[in-house]
Amino acid sequence: MENISKNMANIKKSFTTESNLTVFLTGTMSKLGSLVFAASLVCAVFCQTVAACRSVPVKASFSAASNDSSIKVMGQSPFVNPGQTFNLSIQVDTSTPISNLVVQLTTFMKLSSRSSFDQSITNPYGVVSSTGGMVIGQYLVGQTSPAVVNFSVTLLAPGLPTSTTQELPSAIPVRLGIGCQYSACPGIYPLKVSLLDPVTRVETYSLVTHIVISPQDPPPTRLGIGLVIPLLSQDSSTSSTLSQTDINSAIGVLDSVATDFSTPITFTIDPSTLVELSSDKSESAATLLNDLKFIGSNSLHPFVEEPYSDIDISSLADSALEQDIENQYLSGNAVLKSILGLKSLIPAYVGTADLSLVGVSKLVSFGISTLLLPISSLRPSSLRSTATQPFGLSNLTDSSSPICLALDQGLSQDLLNSDPVLGAETFIGEASQVFFDAPNSSYDRNLSVLIPSSISSQATVIKNLLSGIADNPILEGVTLASSATAPQGVLSNPSTRELVPSSSPPSISPKSLASFNTARSQLTAASLAYGAIFENGQYTGSNAIDLNSALGDLYQSEALITTPGPSFSDYLSSASSPFRKIQSEISLSPNPNITLTSSTGKIPITVIASPSSPILNLELVVSSNGLTFHSPTSVSINLNKSQNTVYFTVTARARGSVPLTVSVKSPDGSVTLIRQQLSVHSTAISSVGVILSLGAALLVLWWWFRTARRKWISHRGKHSKKKVARDGQ
Repeated sequence: MENISKNMANIKKSFTTESNLTVFLTGTMSKLGSLVFAASLVCAVFCQTVAACRSVPVKASFSAASNDSSIKVMGQSPFVNPGQTFNLSIQVDTSTPISNLVVQLTTFMKLSSRSSFDQSITNPYGVVSSTGGMVIGQYLVGQTSPAVVNFSVTLLAPGLPTSTTQELPSAIPVRLGIGCQYSACPGIYPLKVSLLDPVTRVETYSLVTHIVISPQDPPPTRLGIGLVIPLLSQDSSTSSTLSQTDINSAIGVLDSVATDFSTPITFTIDPSTLVELSSDKSESAATLLNDLKFIGSNSLHPFVEEPYSDIDISSLADSALEQDIENQYLSGNAVLKSILGLKSLIPAYVGTADLSLVGVSKLVSFGISTLLLPISSLRPSSLRSTATQPFGLSNLTDSSSPICLALDQGLSQDLLNSDPVLGAETFIGEASQVFFDAPNSSYDRNLSVLIPSSISSQATVIKNLLSGIADNPILEGVTLASSATAPQGVLSNPSTRELVPSSSPPSISPKSLASFNTARSQLTAASLAYGAIFENGQYTGSNAIDLNSALGDLYQSEALITTPGPSFSDYLSSASSPFRKIQSEISLSPNPNITLTSSTGKIPITVIASPSSPILNLELVVSSNGLTFHSPTSVSINLNKSQNTVYFTVTARARGSVPLTVSVKSPDGSVTLIRQQLSVHSTAISSVGVILSLGAALLVLWWWFRTARRKWISHRGKHSKKKVARDGQ
């Protein structure tokens, strides 16, 4: 609910109106003695209390559309030292004639905690002083709506020195009490700006900003603000491309950074998007690339290690694709270094999604040493103030636990305000309130904040953030490295915390895994065929550009593997394109029939390569149950010409036709590119056949000779008996 309240900060209305009984503190009060001023201040508070009691509820106005009026902050003092003037510039958009414009400024009691700060955004309490309704048309002569109104506010309290700050040009001078004694004044004070109806003096629109009064003496340490800015963030669920709006927005962000180059900022950028940017030939893309290289050359503006695509680390770590996490990081880092010319990257993980313990262990295993985790993924601690120190993970069994920093999601939410300047000033005010939780601490305290990529006016927000941090006596910009080296377990901060993801990581379906593995196998086969080398997450050597492009598409599909859709299939198809290209460039000899004129002979197998094809390394495999092979059935071939013939010595086991299967495979034999069945026709009689035939013939002759001899003997015997009988007669 706190985050929702923050998002409504610029449109939520007060439910009471300020009465005309409120004392308007004029400039003459500064000339009175402190005793008179103190009495006046007491009277002011008393009158405000009476007014609050007599006020009646009014309808809250949540947008300019509902009452045709709105206020936007154009700029303000991010902090003031005691005695300085607080400058405020607003833009008023209203249908009320400018000459009748009525504005009221109201200050409230100093805030005591961050929770009271959150409440003050929508419902400040403890009125201290008010201008009452001021008709300011005389200051806006010549302006039309929307009109810019400048205020120079003198802050009044016993003991505060007279203001020496130069007022804004054409500013309306205002004097407001802040309800404190001089020594106790440093802190945060809500300031409410209200539009009043010219006739009824009923509030029609209001917003709340904050006045930050810094200590008179420099504190022992300032509160570090570790800003992390994501550049060119895109939705990984679709294969969307960079638009000119995306590019121009990033240029605006870097221009804002360049206005205050000395404030440390950490950047993240998706390597796949950077690859797309590098291939964009537009002038704006070239400008952005140059800006990125310039920013990256400054050690105060480091980039974080990133996987090539926005993968779900926890899901991959809990699957058969575990090793791909490291490969994704290797590839992403290679892209960042080669395109931006970076010499080093911060080995850190910056994420807003849940990260499992298995995912943490995997990241630590290949060198990720710092984790920026959303506070929502950690078990709540007994710490009553904001966490400002690094910590370890108590439930991580690995011996080398990473250094963890909690992402301050409250400060990130401040920046989502539809009024970008007010959002940035609310950020400065809330961060300052964290400082005042322990203003005299000698320990380094730091807040890590991820700038939301969904901010519509990111450049404006960052410009105002940096101007608010620059030269700030209580805040300073820090790098992630500085935050990670701060002491642990001090200022009641626990030295370890428990990681408790709010949900289990999404699972990878067997079908998606099978499709992904098929595409990866085909890409690997193509790389082996080209003779490319896979090293540090990238291909080098022959056809490396096409292979790395396909590898990028494979990694992009991996980011969608838990929620497969059309984009998932499209990326897989692109990842397989080098494999299909090789398939289209090679073929087998078109003659499907081979004749053997003798029992043993050589069979020619010809692989034809396209003239435009690079030299390919493949494996030729033959098999047949009707042939005996006298040479290896698997042969490595180098397709360095259009026709490449390999001979296999075989013996036909029988006369006639037998099938012969011919396959062209990847060099490791794991993937088949072509498979074709040929017919081998043998016209020769084998020696076994000849022997069997001769044996059969001899057997027949022997049988015929024996049969004929028996008949002859039998016939001769009968003839002899007849002759003896005749002789006996």
